[in-house]
Amino acid sequence: MTKSNNYIQNSQDFLATIHNKQFVAEPEYKSDAFQRLEAEFKKLQKDYYKANVDKNKIAHVRARWCLLNIYKLCRPLRKELLGHRRSIPRYEDNVHPSWEGIEE
Repeated sequence: MTKSNNYIQNSQDFLATIHNKQFVAEPEYKSDAFQRLEAEFKKLQKDYYKANVDKNKIAHVRARWCLLNIYKLCRPLRKELLGHRRSIPRYEDNVHPSWEGIEE
């Protein structure tokens, strides 16, 4: 393997490592809506595979149905996230500990 091929292989290994590290929320932090969204997405992946690889016609319908359900699940999840964001105090009210006691 030449030096440039070795560099490319190392780069690909690095990118694959970064790609494999995904955010995994702790189960107690996952809301009911988020868990249902994950389950629906897993169904979509399975049906999408069957539709495109196995050429299963009914899987196309199920995949489209999963997409519709995902759309419906996203709305309450967005509301939940917005409510959580609004519950976090503004930065002016939340002074960083390193600035405590310092007057401007």
